[in-house]
Amino acid sequence: MTARRLLALAPLALLALVACQDVDCMEAPAVEVQVLDPDGEPMDAVVEYSRPDIDPDGWEACEEDGDTLGAYICGREHTGSYAVRASADGYVTQEQEVEVALDEEYRGQCMPITESVELQLEAE
Repeated sequence: MTARRLLALAPLALLALVACQDVDCMEAPAVEVQVLDPDGEPMDAVVEYSRPDIDPDGWEACEEDGDTLGAYICGREHTGSYAVRASADGYVTQEQEVEVALDEEYRGQCMPITESVELQLEAE
């Protein structure tokens, strides 16, 4: 390849590198939730989160975390206050607030430090 052609491709390579960093940033979970039954065993539930500092009434569904029973991912990329709650038929709803900090050592300064929460549901 000629030097001129390499120089022409340099901006595209830089754009690809920046795009990859954005994907890494978006994939970082803010809060990981493990839902447990009264005996401490993982269980399925409806798990939601809100951002109290932005919209306290704006609850959104958390994502199931793959094939792990009772594991959920709530929010991605953003730092700040999160409220998470879990509910299931026949159980008392549990809710907890957590503060997600920024990982200032991460290259893009958009990576939250993932917080882990256990919500143990009690029978009604």
